[in-house]
Amino acid sequence: MEIIGTIQGRPHKLIYPGSEISILQTFGADQPSHFGAQEARATPLIAGDFKGNTEEGGSCNVYELKIVPHCNGTHTETSEHIEKQGNYPAHCLGQPFYPGRLVTIGVVEEAVMKAEGEHYEGAEPPDLLITKKSLLKAGNWYSSFLENGAVVIRTIPNPEAKKTAKWDITQKAPYFSEEAIQFLGGLSIKHLIVDFPSLDKTHDGGRLKNHREFFKDTLRTVSEMAFIPDAIKDGNYFVSIQVPFLAMDATPSRLVLYHAKEIL
Repeated sequence: MEIIGTIQGRPHKLIYPGSEISILQTFGADQPSHFGAQEARATPLIAGDFKGNTEEGGSCNVYELKIVPHCNGTHTETSEHIEKQGNYPAHCLGQPFYPGRLVTIGVVEEAVMKAEGEHYEGAEPPDLLITKKSLLKAGNWYSSFLENGAVVIRTIPNPEAKKTAKWDITQKAPYFSEEAIQFLGGLSIKHLIVDFPSLDKTHDGGRLKNHREFFKDTLRTVSEMAFIPDAIKDGNYFVSIQVPFLAMDATPSRLVLYHAKEIL
């Protein structure tokens, strides 16, 4: 099978295989978590004499799941997270692939952010942030390839421990400066993917200012707690954002990058 996508009038070939950048959601095993939420759990369904676990004598496996999408792993959210509007993830994702770019960004300490003339209300040591200055170092943000597409941000350092991090307990969760999110919000992108749990500081007094800024366009999505292995190079990709058809502000999601090769 061959898929050709036209980006601003220029044909690009989607190259298989894709690269998985979501974290496999496990139950009863090591998994990431955020905001102090309990880990995702799966328990066998019990109905009368039936128990949905073949290892315990059941005829088949049937499990009940308990999961907090925002906190238990890779997930995609919409403006519904901050205001009831009926814009669920599946409603905002009408294409199988989006043009997108992977960029690697270094996080900086709160003092460095201030020295760069940027700010975030409530930021304090030892907070780690992504600044507009850091974003601008990553390249050409006004490429036509990004129009109505996706930006995927990999932060460095990038340890494998992100896949099981208890964010803000075993690993500090970075977030964006207000100038950085204003910059991203001003681009023509529709989808933002990051490898940390929130655009805002974990405990920001409920302001969620960065979320509110980015979701001024209510048809955008944000995917958080991805993991992008170092072996995947920065560059242009076709991005697949897969979500279940649930009427929720956030759902678990699968994210896949496919290299986009321009056909000359």
